Amino acid sequence: MRELNHELKTGVFRKIYLFFGTESYLVKLYEGKMRAAASAGVPGAGVMNIDVFEGKSADLDAAAGALETLPFLSDRRLVIIKDAELFVAGRKEATEKMAELISDLPDTTIALFIEKQADKRLKLYKKVAELGKIVEFKQPSEKELCDWIARTLKAAGKSIAPADAARLMSVAGGDMEALRSEMEKLAAYKGDATEVTAVDIDAVCAKPLDLRIFELVGAVGRGNAQAALDIFNNLILMKESPLRVLSMLARQFRLILQCLAGAEAGMTQAEIASALGLRPFAVKDYASQGANFSLEALKTAMRNCLDADVDIKSGRMGDKLAVEVVIMKAIGLINPS
Repeated sequence: MRELNHELKTGVFRKIYLFFGTESYLVKLYEGKMRAAASAGVPGAGVMNIDVFEGKSADLDAAAGALETLPFLSDRRLVIIKDAELFVAGRKEATEKMAELISDLPDTTIALFIEKQADKRLKLYKKVAELGKIVEFKQPSEKELCDWIARTLKAAGKSIAPADAARLMSVAGGDMEALRSEMEKLAAYKGDATEVTAVDIDAVCAKPLDLRIFELVGAVGRGNAQAALDIFNNLILMKESPLRVLSMLARQFRLILQCLAGAEAGMTQAEIASALGLRPFAVKDYASQGANFSLEALKTAMRNCLDADVDIKSGRMGDKLAVEVVIMKAIGLINPS
């Protein structure tokens, strides 16, 4: 990443780049930086020297022509080929043809491939690695995200404590685009005030369904039936389907069970997170909730969810009542304090 930032700053580019990875925010950010840098100092004419070919159905013959076309009133032409699935198995003819083409590009051309995935065994991947630069945009670590949140809010004239940055992550998730959107709302909400707190986050940021389910199960674990039913009834008022809430409850019990089982097997939180496709902070939260249940109780709670689903779909019980019964049964399963 440091080399790429240096190239963007100096304007000394390689002929070929591949951006890929799971963090779409960073991919879009650096695509924008490449566009801006490629057209820098050429008002108007810069737009004429950027070609974009997108999707699996993109015209690769036209893309090939653009790659070989000299720029207009500029030193360089940027050709972006994105989401064409040229770096995964299944398009051998197209990928090998592209590998041959990029072997002899004009010095004025910058080829930028953007993909979600890239198979390092493919000829095209190896050719880009040989002739250009490959940048994988992975999801940042929790610390990196916390630092980024602090920097982003500081640029907007706001401050946030590390614990509150972690709270923002738990509400918005680890997706940087979602976090950016929530930070913009928070900055506007605070006005002239500078410090962003957990109270502000809870007041402004929309809680996704999985977080509300997390809070519901938290109330269950505390044995607070009224709080659990209040959360459920609020979800119904927000037009959430009882069946969807039931499905999310079953998922929550399953994740808690998996996190506890992983810990009992001697796995670290990072290993559990990797195995389940979760953030480490989420594993920590699930483990915390799991302290209120035994493994057998969690298995019973999951079976209760399945039985309720059958009762609803067979017409033996109304959907709202069935979920309320699941909640009350789960309270009966918590570990005695």
